[in-house]
Amino acid sequence: MREEEKLARDVYLQVADLWGMNIFSNIARSEQTHMDSVLSLIDLFGAVDPVGDRARDEFANQDLQALYNDLVSQGGLSVERLKRLIFWIFRNTWPGQPTEP
Repeated sequence: MREEEKLARDVYLQVADLWGMNIFSNIARSEQTHMDSVLSLIDLFGAVDPVGDRARDEFANQDLQALYNDLVSQGGLSVERLKRLIFWIFRNTWPGQPTEP
C-alpha cells in the first residue's frame, strides 16, 4: 500500500513540474502524509518497507513502475488528458486492477 501511495505522490509531483501548477504539489504533500502513515504501520508490525530509499520515479513493483511511466506520459499530453488522469488516480487509490485512464 505504501508503494501505491508513492505512485500517486510521484505522479502529482511530476505533473506539478510539467505544468507548473502548485495545486499538484499540495496534493503530493497529502500523498506523502499517507505514505508516512503507512510507514508507521510497517514499522509497528516489523514489515519490510517496499519504498525504502527509492528515488521519486523508481518502484520495486514493476507493474507500478510501468503504470507510473504511462501515467506521467499521459499527464503531459494535454489539459484534458491531465483531468482524466487526476480523476483516474482519485478513483483508483489501489491500482491492483486499474481501468484505462
